[in-house]
Amino acid sequence: MCGFAGYITCVSDAPRIGARKDVSADARRQALKTIENRGPNAEGQWQDQQIWLGHHRLSIVDTASRGNQPMEYGNFVIAFNGMIYNYRDIRQTLIQKGYRFHTDTDTEVLLAGWSEWRQDLLPRLHGMFAFALWDKTTKRLNLVRDRFGKKPLYFRNWRGTFAFGSRFDAIEALSGTTQLSHEALSWLLTLKYIPDPFSASDEIQKLPAGHVLEIAGDKQTITKWYHPQPDAAALSLSAPLQKQKLRSLLDQAVAKRLVSDVPIACFLSGGIDSAIIASLARNHTHIDTFTAGFDESLFDESKMARETAKHLGTNHHEVRLKQEDQFGMIEQLLNSALDEPFGDSSALPSLFVSKAIKPHATVALSGDGADELFGGYRKYQGELAVRAWCRLPLTLRNSLKTIIDALPHSHANKLTDKFRQLQRFIHGAERDEHHRHAAWMEVAASAHDIQQMLNKNKHDDLVNMLRRIDTPNGMDKLSLTLLRDMHTVLISDMLVKIDRTSMHAGVEVRSPFLDHHVAEMAMAIDGKHKIAWRQGKKILRDMFKNDLPKTVFEAPKRGFEMPLNHWLCGPLQSRLKPALSADFLTYNRLNPNFGKVLEAGIRKGLLPHAEVGWTLISIYHWQKQRGFL
Repeated sequence: MCGFAGYITCVSDAPRIGARKDVSADARRQALKTIENRGPNAEGQWQDQQIWLGHHRLSIVDTASRGNQPMEYGNFVIAFNGMIYNYRDIRQTLIQKGYRFHTDTDTEVLLAGWSEWRQDLLPRLHGMFAFALWDKTTKRLNLVRDRFGKKPLYFRNWRGTFAFGSRFDAIEALSGTTQLSHEALSWLLTLKYIPDPFSASDEIQKLPAGHVLEIAGDKQTITKWYHPQPDAAALSLSAPLQKQKLRSLLDQAVAKRLVSDVPIACFLSGGIDSAIIASLARNHTHIDTFTAGFDESLFDESKMARETAKHLGTNHHEVRLKQEDQFGMIEQLLNSALDEPFGDSSALPSLFVSKAIKPHATVALSGDGADELFGGYRKYQGELAVRAWCRLPLTLRNSLKTIIDALPHSHANKLTDKFRQLQRFIHGAERDEHHRHAAWMEVAASAHDIQQMLNKNKHDDLVNMLRRIDTPNGMDKLSLTLLRDMHTVLISDMLVKIDRTSMHAGVEVRSPFLDHHVAEMAMAIDGKHKIAWRQGKKILRDMFKNDLPKTVFEAPKRGFEMPLNHWLCGPLQSRLKPALSADFLTYNRLNPNFGKVLEAGIRKGLLPHAEVGWTLISIYHWQKQRGFL
């Protein structure tokens, strides 16, 4: 697990190759500094007349210096971020073909594999990866990103130079500071994050998940190499056999992710996803588990995690997230860990627990991906309820809407939070499937006072994005809903959060649920086996009911949340104030009265207002750090 940055002159005629000199040594050093946390163990550089590659390494396998990057093999040079779990199997195949290896790294296997198969290597890879691979003979650069976008890859065409790397600010270091685009601002206020392939700037893009970008001279070509499809062999299996195969694949995915020459741990929340991963991992090796506990009881899952760890017999570590600890880490989160504005406040506890793990382990397994693959979010229950709602007489529905809108819908306690969920449900229930999905994704779709303040929201653009997603034939509607979230929320929010926070702490996080064999198996299972009334992830609950404490399955669904309203009204008020000021809002072409609306909603305990407020704090810090404020 690492970070890389680089640039190439996008010209083929010799007199203009000197354009690379426009990128100074200071700029290269600054680019390397931006990725230092991603790979604190070693730094390397490589260049020729057309390309420069810089790399920082987090040593996981074959930790000796021979594994440092950029790495050369024959005519190829690579800068690689990620982990290939089946690299030893591929290595053995290549040895039989006559290849020789000098390290036990997955990096060298990528180089030899590319030499043998070129882009046909990519479907053979099991893992998470982003890499830049340079062919010294043909002068071709290939940028590659893994199937689900677990590892980031940004790029920018800039004055005859093409810059690329693992972080947004690495691109800026090589090519110049950029402004937050109005499109990115609108996405942030709509979703709390910027969806792929967009970034904070119109001038910088993300290579989409499962794509490869090839540069040859002045020509740049982006192609999609991975097309998610249900496991064809599993489609015809009975439900019990599907369950049996899924469990086997998940166990294999966990076992593969235990390959490491450094210590491994497991994240453990109070939910079933991380508990399942820890349960499978402890069958293969002794495992340490880590959980983060809040002082606020509404958000605290440490007791449940403690019971699970005791049941599994893991060596458990509990990190208390006291207010003063989190507040001290906010500066790190906003100014360095997050390289783009990002409004998902659960990034803060994610950063905290990653830092807590680091003294004990460099690799951690997580339960990320289970919600999107198997239906863990509340909106999927909404999909089940839509049909019943629409059968009600129109007059009754209108009366219920009036009553629900009048109910208190704050995030302050369980009852008012249920009212909040009901309000979100009715806001999207009578729309078509794409408009409904978009409404339930949007942070403040049902907050009319917020919508009135925005010059433009991204609802229609989001609907079009959801409609453009490739959908396999024959997939049921519930599974299609999950597929849309896999392409959006998972890639652009959940995986961004875990990558940026864990890598800032120098920890590699591996997600067995996102093994592509597991994901394709999940896609083959009918939605009714994944989502039942008041029961998300049904198939996982059935599969592991005898492996975990009963209380794990009885606990209500919780996110890894912060007590956002409470903090923004109290200890974080000083951070909120400049982000709601009329000057800041006017600078970003927003209504100068928007701050008053958000402040009033935050005081009432309204979650959409707090989430938008936190997003504006993130934007404020990002712009201030770049000298725009």
